[in-house]
Amino acid sequence: MKPIGVMLKLTLREAARRKVLWALLILSVLFLLLYALGLSFIQSEIARFGTRAASRNGLDLKTAYSFLATFALYAANFLIVMLAVLIPIDTLAGEIGSGTIQSLAVKPLRRSQIVLGKWLGFVILLGACTLLLVGGTVAITAAVTGYMLPNAVLGWGAMMLEALVFLSISFLGGTRLSTLANGVLGFGLFIVAFIGGFIGAFGTLIGSNSAIKIGDLVSLVMPGEMVWRAALSEMAEGINPLRYMLLGQGAPDASILIYAVAYAAVVLLLAMVSFQRRDL
Repeated sequence: MKPIGVMLKLTLREAARRKVLWALLILSVLFLLLYALGLSFIQSEIARFGTRAASRNGLDLKTAYSFLATFALYAANFLIVMLAVLIPIDTLAGEIGSGTIQSLAVKPLRRSQIVLGKWLGFVILLGACTLLLVGGTVAITAAVTGYMLPNAVLGWGAMMLEALVFLSISFLGGTRLSTLANGVLGFGLFIVAFIGGFIGAFGTLIGSNSAIKIGDLVSLVMPGEMVWRAALSEMAEGINPLRYMLLGQGAPDASILIYAVAYAAVVLLLAMVSFQRRDL
């Protein structure tokens, strides 16, 4: 365990040296400031016209707040996926290409320990960033509107799990692909999962079993998007437009969370095996 801890510390130190920590913090703070500003403007308009007037106009404030909060988390989820793909994109592929990895892959340090230590370092970075985004969104919503988003812990867990899936894929790709090709792989799989989720959601709306099966098949290849949608089904309240746009009339089964955990673990294991057999 000590070699893994050493690699973890080196990864965090390298992230700090390359200003990755500052970039994560600045991006997260800018996102939260923008959300707080927009939500404050919306809330001031509601307060000016009065909640009774809003209700007479058919506006359910609880549903409106739910939509705003879940939409903000949906945008934050995209940011987290982008970070999960981009932050570790060069950690193996770039070091292999430049030859610097040879200074690390020496005895008694095993190659599997290098991969696991680096992976855990990025897990800490992504976990902190995800916690800041989710916790900040929930806190801002509660402070400005008085509305508390339900199951926010589940939302954080789902976003973190999705990040782990893409993080593991980025590590696996980094053992065999160039930096550019690895980035294309990560974003390509995200787009495929995103489109597959929409096909499945639309299939539930029109009752198309074929479309639903396509969505299910895509979720097996890349479960990240469906993990987020499972959490959305728990967090969204009322007639939330985002819920119906992304889920249709159904919701992903909770078993997708278990599958995603196993998926991330297997892909990480494959990354270790692939790196072990890679000629440096």
